[in-house]
Amino acid sequence: MASINKLSIRGIRAFSPDDDEQVIEFLFPVTVIVGANGCGKTTIIESLKYAVTGALPPGKNAGQSFVHDPKSLGQSNVKANIKLRFTNRAGKSMVLVRAMELTQAKVKLTFKALDGVLRMTDESGKRVSMSHKCTELDRQIPLLLGVSKPILEHVIFCHQEESSWPLQDSASLKVKFDAIFDSTRYTKALKNLDETKKEMRDVAKDLKADVAGLASHKHAAKDFRKELEDQGDMLEELEVKIEEASRQLADTEKDLTEYKETIESMEELQTNLEEKKNEQETLEQLISNQERNITENMTKTHSARQLQDMLSDFEDQVHEREEKRRDLERSRSKIQQKIESIASENMELQGERGRLEAAKDHHRTLLQQRLSKMEDIAGRFGIELTVSQATQSLHTSQYTSLSQGTSASSDDNTQQSLLQISESDMKSFLDALVEKETELKTELKNHRARAQAMEDQVQDVLNELITKSKTHEAAKNRIANEIREANKELGTLKLQGGAGRVRQSDIDEAKRQSSHFAEELEKANKDPRKSEIPVEMRSFEDKIDKLSRQIEDDQRVLADLRTNADSENEITVLKEQLAREMEALQEQIEDRNYEMERHKLEPPNSALLENHETEDIRGEDMVLALETLSSDATEKLDAHISLLEKAQEEVTRQERSLSEKKALLSHNQQSLEANQSRINELEEGSVATYKRIVAAIRQHAATTNASTENLNEDDPQGVYNFVTERLADMDDLAGDSSKSDIVSKVIKRLMKMSKTFDKNGDLVEFRCPCCETTLEDLPRFQSKMKELADPEISPLIKADPEKLQKERAAKANYERWRKTISQCIADVGEHKRLLLESKTLNMTIAEFESAAEALNQEITGTLQANLVEEQTQVDELRLLTQSIQRWVEDVNRIASKKLRVSQKYNDLTMSMTALDTGNRDLRTVERDLEQKRDEKDTLNKRVSRLQKEFMQLNTKAANLSASASRTEQLVKDREAKFAKEKQALMRRTELNEKINQWQDEEKKIVDQMASLRPKIRVKENEKQKQREHSKEEEERLSSNVSSFTGQLSSLKNLDQDIAKSDANNSDHKASLETIEHKLQILKDQKKEQEARLKDELQPELDRIQRSIADQESHRTMISGNLELLKYQEKLKSLEKEMNNLEHELENIEGHDVAMQEYAEASKRKAKLLDTKARLEGRRGGFAEQIRSLKRKLLTPEYKNIDERHRQAMIKHDTTNLAVSDLDKYKKALDSALLRYHGLKIQEINKIIRELWTLTYKGQDITNIEIVSGQDSSSRAAASYNYRVVMSKGGASLDMRGRCSAGQRVLASIVIRLALAETFCVNFGCIALDEPTVNLDYHNKKGLASALCQIISSRANQSNFQLVVITHDEDFVSMMKTELSGQTGFSMPEKYFQVRREEGVDNRFYSRIEAIDWSELL
Repeated sequence: MASINKLSIRGIRAFSPDDDEQVIEFLFPVTVIVGANGCGKTTIIESLKYAVTGALPPGKNAGQSFVHDPKSLGQSNVKANIKLRFTNRAGKSMVLVRAMELTQAKVKLTFKALDGVLRMTDESGKRVSMSHKCTELDRQIPLLLGVSKPILEHVIFCHQEESSWPLQDSASLKVKFDAIFDSTRYTKALKNLDETKKEMRDVAKDLKADVAGLASHKHAAKDFRKELEDQGDMLEELEVKIEEASRQLADTEKDLTEYKETIESMEELQTNLEEKKNEQETLEQLISNQERNITENMTKTHSARQLQDMLSDFEDQVHEREEKRRDLERSRSKIQQKIESIASENMELQGERGRLEAAKDHHRTLLQQRLSKMEDIAGRFGIELTVSQATQSLHTSQYTSLSQGTSASSDDNTQQSLLQISESDMKSFLDALVEKETELKTELKNHRARAQAMEDQVQDVLNELITKSKTHEAAKNRIANEIREANKELGTLKLQGGAGRVRQSDIDEAKRQSSHFAEELEKANKDPRKSEIPVEMRSFEDKIDKLSRQIEDDQRVLADLRTNADSENEITVLKEQLAREMEALQEQIEDRNYEMERHKLEPPNSALLENHETEDIRGEDMVLALETLSSDATEKLDAHISLLEKAQEEVTRQERSLSEKKALLSHNQQSLEANQSRINELEEGSVATYKRIVAAIRQHAATTNASTENLNEDDPQGVYNFVTERLADMDDLAGDSSKSDIVSKVIKRLMKMSKTFDKNGDLVEFRCPCCETTLEDLPRFQSKMKELADPEISPLIKADPEKLQKERAAKANYERWRKTISQCIADVGEHKRLLLESKTLNMTIAEFESAAEALNQEITGTLQANLVEEQTQVDELRLLTQSIQRWVEDVNRIASKKLRVSQKYNDLTMSMTALDTGNRDLRTVERDLEQKRDEKDTLNKRVSRLQKEFMQLNTKAANLSASASRTEQLVKDREAKFAKEKQALMRRTELNEKINQWQDEEKKIVDQMASLRPKIRVKENEKQKQREHSKEEEERLSSNVSSFTGQLSSLKNLDQDIAKSDANNSDHKASLETIEHKLQILKDQKKEQEARLKDELQPELDRIQRSIADQESHRTMISGNLELLKYQEKLKSLEKEMNNLEHELENIEGHDVAMQEYAEASKRKAKLLDTKARLEGRRGGFAEQIRSLKRKLLTPEYKNIDERHRQAMIKHDTTNLAVSDLDKYKKALDSALLRYHGLKIQEINKIIRELWTLTYKGQDITNIEIVSGQDSSSRAAASYNYRVVMSKGGASLDMRGRCSAGQRVLASIVIRLALAETFCVNFGCIALDEPTVNLDYHNKKGLASALCQIISSRANQSNFQLVVITHDEDFVSMMKTELSGQTGFSMPEKYFQVRREEGVDNRFYSRIEAIDWSELL
């Protein structure tokens, strides 16, 4: 058990920092400290609290005010220390030293807590000192004492200023109680468990959905794989079929090519033959047509030359007659143009005359329309039409006839004069019309006024009747609404009454039941078990409390033992891991020693690795050695990487050069191949043609003995020039050959020019065309001219026909050769250029091949060897460097584990030193704990049964009370309902009477409304008839006005048009006379020209045309015979060519079956193509399906689906298990927390109740207790709201704000004592600082008595210590008196007094002095 033994203070508050330490010894069971106010008593509590918890006194600048002020000493800093000798819970003595320093700067004080020291004696008796940081001591000391830090701060060593914390506000109180119960940690754990469970459940749901999705994907993937296999098999079968079809198709293609060549040859010959046959048929048709067209067939009796001469003579005669005919036609055209001009002018005059006559007719029509309009108006509207005598006179002298044949015009003028009306008569008539219009409009206006007055009179009567009807209707609606509301209320009353009527007998029955339940309730309340059960429950609860405290002690011991065992196991495991890891590291380093030596790297010292447990405890030397080795290896690796990069750059450069040369070589080879292909193409085409032409030219020159010195085959332009020169020579020779034709034409022309004709076209005489001498001997002249024109006998023309034919053929050949050579010049030049380029490319290719071979040997030889060697070095060094870096990581991890082992060993040593197990091992403690738990569970079950029995009694009483209340309420409800039904019956009777009255009134109103409706209908009909009659009369009058107005307007417009037409009549007469005169002149001129044309020109022109037609038919016959001879010659040549083609066609092998075999092969090919296309289509479909299936299987949904499904199933199952476990843990922790908190609160309240009864001497407050706000639920509260309540007059009230200062002090002390009694099992110490503040004498005496009883009851507990600090010596005397009367323990020998004494520096410091009890008065 833990306890405090001695405390020494130096430099704290009023304690001197320079004098000796002030020491106080804590006695058993009570230590009393007495002193005046301000002497330093509270400093002792503050020092104890700081020593065990590290908590400074309350205040803003606690640290600066806690240490002695350096300004009071005139120093810049003050050092203070507190030493506490205590016994830990394991019973071992320890010394705690805490040091502090306070420094005075210029304006600011700085407080600093120095490292503390914890001294103890080990098992060998050796003193061991361990330095710890303040935070480490703050954590270790409460563990050594066996109580939590909140208990030390708020219960055991509570500061005087905070001594009344149990009655602070609820927020502050909650913070302190939560810390004391340590409930926040457990509620957070519950919350974390709940949140974790919820998260895991959500994860499980998500995983379940994932598993379902993956299962479907897995099934789909399985189907996809099966389908993929099937598709693959089918694709292989299709590939075999496609190969077979391709092979058959290739054989068929070969056969088709052979058949096609044969058929093409046949078709070419047949096409030529068909063309020739068509041409033959055309020629035969032309010959037949030509024979029909000519009147005489002269081809058998005349040659072509003779027919040509005859045609030339006819052309001369036709020319002369044509010239004369054209002159006559020109004269006829002039006369016809003149006749047309006369006719055109006549047409214009006829048009003008028609226009003037139309204007006169229009004027007469207007006069007639005006008179008709006036007569119509006068007749319709009763207006008198009068015409004066002047108007009726005739004016025929104004319209006389223009000629004897114009009697009809004279009649028209007479009629027009009869239609004329004077202006005065017209004005009088118009004025009469205006008066009539005004009269009609006035009549229409008066009618409208009369109709409106009659309609207003009828409407007034109708409005009066309608008003009466509406009044009756409103009254009827009002009565209907009232009847409807009454019926609605009646329905409601019926519904209320129909729900169940109440009788007087029902009320009596309810009263009888109420009396019965009241009697049963009284019997239940007097049951004796209700007072016996609480007594039994309290007895069992006391036993449970005792067992709970024992179980808690054993649990703490068991937890400590298990923690120590776990720590020992963990240390052992870590040491074994360290040994294995060091052994593996050493083996790895030894395996790499050869490589490190080969690369000149210094391996780490083997002794350093072997002695790591003794010499290098922290592993720092190993880390340093391996880090140095890693740095050296990295430098070596970087150097070799640099060399490797250089070698790679050299190889890359050489390979790039080789690639460039290969690219150039490939380009040159491709160029050479292209050139060679073009050369072959040219040599087979235009170059070969050129060479054949040159050979033909040489051959022709050899036959004609022409010189070929300038003919060079390599110079195509020279060859072209040679051919051109030869053509020029041939043109000169050709001039001689065509001279005969020219001479013949000149002679024939001279013969035509010698003929002289008269103006009628008749031949008169022959004259010499040169000297114009008349030729007397005409037959001799004509015979001589024909002789000179005949090429066979003419001395002017001498020619060899065979020679001429050869020269023409040669010229045609040369012209064809020149044309072909001009087309071949570019190709021959290109051929020559390509030959030179090919030669150059061959040389370049040879050079590039040798250079590329040399570069390739260099790359694959020296450079590649160097590169491989450097790459090997780099790879080895990289692997070695990576291994060394792993060694560094491993050794760092090993060093970290070593440090952890060291720390855990120190913590284990300290924990084992402070642990008090009562000489029991782990199994013994577990067995004892299990027995106590079983006993406690048995007691809890008995308490639960009693609680259940008590609850049943309470439930029975509560049920009886509820039944009694319910029956009493039922009596009241039935009485109220009975009275309400009476009132409803009266109300229904009243409503029925009112409804009958309203129905009678409604009937009367309906009768009155029925008598008004016929009167309203009569008046409405009368109004409608009157309105229709007025409307008809108004429409008639309006129509008359509109019609009259329109007629008047139309008459005025006609009168205006007639006035305009009268103004133009005087001009029309003169114009008509002029036009008639001109028409007569034109008629005479036209007759004269037509007579000349008919009598003079036309007969002469007809005669010449007949003569020309006769000559033309003769010439046509001669030309037709010439054409017929040409067609006959062409037909003979064509028949010869056709015979040759038929012979060639018969000589073609297989010409009779080629078409049939080609058709069969084509069918086979089409069938094979269709089969192959279908197979390839199916193959494409299968391939696409396979690709699609593979893509699907590679998509994220199906990739590794089996493994993902298995992993998801594992995760889902493990997550569900985790959710189940978390739920179990939460329920277990929740139940434990609920039981623990409830038991602790009960235990604390029990002690509070006993101490309050013993201490408080007043009569107003019977008891106080702590309420946590926890109900009887089966779940632990997430948060507790603590408060202190007092029982006053049978009621529970919050003590805060309702108690006096003395009651507050006493309640705080009692609560602290109860908390210490409950939680301070390992450390039974409590310090009371000024407990008598605000207490009166009786309460002080009660407190003294209570403390003495506590001391007496706890004196046998070896670690119980009560420290009382007070200034009240009377209270000390009371405690002495009370303690003297107690038995079972020995009184302490002394108490301590604190006072201020003057030091050597004339300053007052606090001093502690021990005084015997006997000296206390």
